[in-house]
Amino acid sequence: MSKIIESAGCHVYFYFCYFLSCIRCCRIPAAPWSFRVFGRLSVSPHARIANSAYIQVDHAASLVIGSGVHVGPCAHIIVPSGCHSVIGPGSSVMHFSVLSGSFVVGSDVLISPRVTLLSGSHSYRSATATIRDQDVRSPVPDCPVSIGDDCWICTGNVVLPGSVIRSGTIVGTPTPSPKSTQPYSVYAASTNLSQKSFRD
Repeated sequence: MSKIIESAGCHVYFYFCYFLSCIRCCRIPAAPWSFRVFGRLSVSPHARIANSAYIQVDHAASLVIGSGVHVGPCAHIIVPSGCHSVIGPGSSVMHFSVLSGSFVVGSDVLISPRVTLLSGSHSYRSATATIRDQDVRSPVPDCPVSIGDDCWICTGNVVLPGSVIRSGTIVGTPTPSPKSTQPYSVYAASTNLSQKSFRD
């Protein structure tokens, strides 16, 4: 069974009780600064989360971390208000990677070190208002990212809002983020070439 956490605020008492209760079953680090949970967080008992990883789930947001997921040192996973995200069973988010926004990561996905995944952007059309002001007045709708099963996102890549990475895809290092990929294909920066059906 997954450990479900719902919180109306992050208080020292919450951290103390939560980490005391699930350190053993979920192997979640006991550092209170590693987690900020205002929404809903579901963590499989078999997930492994490094001590220095940072996970934030804001109000009216949710994050599901599946069985066998590994979150590496200094990885950041941030789910803002209104966003809902899933990391599927057996997937890895390696060190210094950042996942932010709404996303669905399938099973057995390899997210290499220093990968950035974003589902949000900024308003910038007006030349008479700052980008910050435009964000407040007319925020850009969130564009969820989808990564299928058995994918490999290589080191240094940036996965942009609305990207659909289909099952079996390899995105080489570093590659301009394809908005949509074919299943079981390779995308490499040197040739920007797709090799379809590279597996038997």
